[in-house]
Amino acid sequence: MKKERSELKSIIEKLLSKNISITKIRGEASTKRDFFRIFFERKSLVAMVYGAYSPDETDRIIKLTSIYKENGIMVPRIHTVLSGRIIILEDLGNISLQRFYSKGNSVVKKNAEVKLAEILFRILSVPIRYGNGKLDNSRLLSELVFFQNYFVKNFLPGFVKKDEITNDFINLTGKIDNESVFAHRDFHSRNIFVQNDNFYIIDFQDSLIANKYYDMASIVFDSYMKLRSKKDFIGNIESLCGKIDYDQLFLVALQRNIKALGTFGFQIFERGNRSYKKYIGRTLAHIFNNPTIVKFPEVKKTLELISNL
Repeated sequence: MKKERSELKSIIEKLLSKNISITKIRGEASTKRDFFRIFFERKSLVAMVYGAYSPDETDRIIKLTSIYKENGIMVPRIHTVLSGRIIILEDLGNISLQRFYSKGNSVVKKNAEVKLAEILFRILSVPIRYGNGKLDNSRLLSELVFFQNYFVKNFLPGFVKKDEITNDFINLTGKIDNESVFAHRDFHSRNIFVQNDNFYIIDFQDSLIANKYYDMASIVFDSYMKLRSKKDFIGNIESLCGKIDYDQLFLVALQRNIKALGTFGFQIFERGNRSYKKYIGRTLAHIFNNPTIVKFPEVKKTLELISNL
């Protein structure tokens, strides 16, 4: 890490023709990229650094940055791209929506929900030709298998009901409509930053084509942020995006929350990042309060066992 940081510092100093200092930005869940904050002359930028030469990745981020901006969605400005693996970005600061919303009063939260509904509407309006692949039922199922591999196996070692749970997962994903729209894919409160009362979207490099409720479910049933009122927020969304199919919303939310548990298991047990443990309770609450869960008994029983540990 010290060698990498020294090499990065040298590259960026040549770019800026200035002495700089660099600090690692913690909390990023990606396994492919690291983030650093660059300080110089009372200014700062952010470096997104891939572990290897990744021109396809950097090119996709450049393209998607343009697409999001063209559709009225605020994203960080790209300063420059270096060596096919380093993207220098505008620094959006440290105030995520998770932090901003949790510290806000009821008026702040209500206004934030209105803005989020507007952003969702704009994302839904992006032409589907810009999506990078499709989140079809087979990919949705693979995300649920990730939950088995990294959450169930770690919390219930030796658990043997794999086939029964998989059958429930096949049934669940089979009920999710293939009606598709452009989607961010990871639209939650830690991927939105607030600066000067503007909401900026980050971590959009995996934008693709998905069920129309995927991003909506991600933010309404967010593992990291408790909404003031789900009903009011969904009402804001419905007023902009049209009538909601609640059966589909709950199905997608269930899939999305189970996927999130898989991510938490991976982060906690494979990467030693125990900070994700505090989000398990809220995610389980979303799942158990989801009326769809009763249709998937083996999944429900498995999660009940885990929640009682």
